[in-house]
Amino acid sequence: MTETHEHRDITLKAALAIGSGMTVLVASAFAATLLVFGYFVPHQMARPNLAAEAQDFPEPRLQIAPSQDLETMNESNRQKLDSYGWIDRGSGVARIPIDRAMDIVVDQGWREHANEKH
Repeated sequence: MTETHEHRDITLKAALAIGSGMTVLVASAFAATLLVFGYFVPHQMARPNLAAEAQDFPEPRLQIAPSQDLETMNESNRQKLDSYGWIDRGSGVARIPIDRAMDIVVDQGWREHANEKH
């Protein structure tokens, strides 16, 4: 019967050739990267200062601090819900604090004319 397996896994010569080839390949890629960056970085155009140009940008602008804007909007809405004021003085439409409006609804009940559109 003949042997069907290898006596040696890999020769030292083949291992050194593969290792040398990989070393040359990595060194070539590194050198090419340095050449490309060495050329393009000095020839790069100056970037505009976007922070300085933000005020010149037409409306609508992107939010710079969305959480602060949300907090400001919520505070403004809360102030409207908790205060008296005119919505349309000419037609006699006013706003009242929401707590007072709920008390009125509890005391007097919901009226049908409240569902009419103004």
